[in-house]
Amino acid sequence: MKPKLSIKADDVINKFKNAMDLTKNLKPLMIEIVGKQGSNDPLTIRGGIAKAFQTKGSSIGQEWMPLSYDYAISKMKKHGQKPTLVATGELFNSLVYSNNSSVNPMEGNKLVYGTTLTYALFHQKGGKHLPQRSFLAITTQQRRFWKVLISEYFKAAMNGEEKRAKA
Repeated sequence: MKPKLSIKADDVINKFKNAMDLTKNLKPLMIEIVGKQGSNDPLTIRGGIAKAFQTKGSSIGQEWMPLSYDYAISKMKKHGQKPTLVATGELFNSLVYSNNSSVNPMEGNKLVYGTTLTYALFHQKGGKHLPQRSFLAITTQQRRFWKVLISEYFKAAMNGEEKRAKA
C-alpha cells in the first residue's frame, strides 16, 4: 500500500491568509525587537544602545575615542564624573527609555527609532572637530536573534496563532 499525502487547499489558503493578515500589523514583533524601557538585553534595540554606552562603543565594534584632556576637565567641573556621551543623561534616556526626545513610532509594518536631539547625529557620525562615537548600530547577534523572532512570529501566524510581544 502506497502512503498518501492529502492536503486540503482550504487549509493552505487559510494559513497564507493568517500570515498575510499578520503582516498588516507587525507592532507586537517590533515591540519585542525594540525591547522594554531601560532594557539591558543587548539583543534588543534599547538594550544594544545601553550596552554601547556602557562599553564605550566596543559592544558594537566601534570603540569610542577618549575625551580630550581639556574637555574631560571641563565636563568634570560642570557635570561631575559621568561616562563618555553622558553629561545630563538626556541622550541616553531618549534612546533607552521613552521621553519627549524619543522617536520610536510603530505603524503597521514600519518602525523608526532614534531621538530628536540634534546633537545626537554629530556623535553618531562625527564632525569636523568631534570624533565619531556611534551608539546606534545593529550587531550580528541582534540580526540573528531578530531572524528567529520573525520566523517564530510567522510560524505562529501560519498556524493561526497570534504571537504576543514579550517585551
